Amino acid sequence: MRLPQQNTILMTGFILIVLPMGVSSGFAGIAHGQTDAGPIDVDVSDLPGEGTESNPYEISNVSELQAMEDDLDANYSLINDIDASQTARSDDGHGFDPTGGDPSNEGTPSPFTGSFDGNSYTITGLTINRPTESEVGLFGRNSGTVTDITLTEVTVIGDVFVGGLVGYNNGTIRNTTVSGSTDGANLITELIGQNNGNVMTARASG
Repeated sequence: MRLPQQNTILMTGFILIVLPMGVSSGFAGIAHGQTDAGPIDVDVSDLPGEGTESNPYEISNVSELQAMEDDLDANYSLINDIDASQTARSDDGHGFDPTGGDPSNEGTPSPFTGSFDGNSYTITGLTINRPTESEVGLFGRNSGTVTDITLTEVTVIGDVFVGGLVGYNNGTIRNTTVSGSTDGANLITELIGQNNGNVMTARASG
C-alpha cells in the first residue's frame, strides 16, 4: 500500500511533528478567508446558510463580510469576532468596499435592504480609504436592519456621508457600538454619516 506523501517539520529540541500533505497544523498566522495581501474573493452563494430570515448566511471572516455586497437583499449572521486589519491592504489600499450605497453621488443608490445580526460579536481594524467616494462605511447605504455589532479601531475615510458603521441610513440600527476615526469633507461621524432612519441604543467614540 502506498503511503500518503508527508511533510516533516523538525523543531529545535525534541519535538517532531508529521502531518499528511494538505492538513493544516493550525500554526498559520493568516486567518481562513484572507491572504497576506488582504481578503480573498468569496462568492456569497458559497456562504453557509441560505440568506433567508430563518436560515441567514453565516459570516466568519472578513472575506465573507465583503461578500455581502453581492446580495444586498439577503439576511446575514456573524458567528464570531473578526480581525479585519488586513483590509488596510486590500483593493490597492482602498480597503473594504462598503456594502450598498451611491459612491459616485449620482443619485442612483443601491442600498442594503436585508438584515445583519452581529450577535454581539466584534469586528476589529476595519479600514476604508475612499476619499473621493460618498456613502462610506461598513454599510454605504442602509435601508435594512443592522443589529448587535461592535466595531473597534476603525479607520474610515470618504467624501460625504461617512460613518464607521453606515454612511447613509434609511433603515434600522440597534445595539451598536463604534470606536475609531472617520474623516471626510462633510457629514461625518464615527457611527452614521447621515441618519434618516431609526437608531436605538447606539454608541460612538473617537
